[in-house]
Amino acid sequence: MSQKSKFFQWIDYRVRITLGDGRMLVGTFLAFDKHLNVILSECEEYRIRKQGIHEIETKRTLGMIIVRGDNIISLSAEAPPHQPPKKQELQPGPGKAQPITRQGVTGAPNIGLISQPKGMGLPGQQTMMPAGMNMPPM
Repeated sequence: MSQKSKFFQWIDYRVRITLGDGRMLVGTFLAFDKHLNVILSECEEYRIRKQGIHEIETKRTLGMIIVRGDNIISLSAEAPPHQPPKKQELQPGPGKAQPITRQGVTGAPNIGLISQPKGMGLPGQQTMMPAGMNMPPM
């Protein structure tokens, strides 16, 4: 199994990436390329700061980021892909499916097929001719 095909199984998983400088990134694994650069969405950065004797973990929201493959030390799954709740399918009703028809006189032509009434539409040919010109010969 190639390294590329191993990475395909993690797409849409919530993953934790550990970087070389000790930071941890948690986000949704969206994509990768041939250099193993990784795109994470809804990403949060966790890092440990030392204040005297105490270690404090700080969290920062980053959003969508690209992580360079050279900096990645480890990648592990936090949670499987988010599955939206399934919608309830509509149950068929007791009625009968019929096309919608025009109610009225049977045998009447459709409105779109009737010719225009007289006096409507384009003007007559005489009004289209420029003034002072005769009709062309036929």
